[in-house]
Amino acid sequence: MILFHLFPFALLELYTNKSPLEIEHELDFHLIYGNYTEITQKRHLAKELLKNLAQQYLYKDVLIWKDIRKPELLDNLLKFLAYQIGSEVSIHELAKSLRVKSETIESYIDLLEKSYVIFRLPPYSSNPRKEVKKMSKIFFLGQWN
Repeated sequence: MILFHLFPFALLELYTNKSPLEIEHELDFHLIYGNYTEITQKRHLAKELLKNLAQQYLYKDVLIWKDIRKPELLDNLLKFLAYQIGSEVSIHELAKSLRVKSETIESYIDLLEKSYVIFRLPPYSSNPRKEVKKMSKIFFLGQWN
């Protein structure tokens, strides 16, 4: 079996004829809506298309794949993660806020990682012993393209 990783377009691919300053003016749109092809081509429908993509992918494919019976928990977890982008993420704090076990949060995050919605950025320190104690940061895939 061959596995292909198809990432959203990079901004330089979308705007081949624009200067860096012109591309920077487009950044706000892409930080909110991402770089999915149809969304970038139909900006007037971006909000609806993004909602549709999330519902189609997350709620149908991912939830059915792992037989998750609490889609509202996944939705709330994603919101919490979105508010913490760039910050260290505490599984225990998320579990406490969402009133579930830490193991549940860990399994949902693992599921989101395996389905290429998010990725964990492990801590880095010049002292390897400190790396073990630090928490990871979580980013949404495609956010940095």
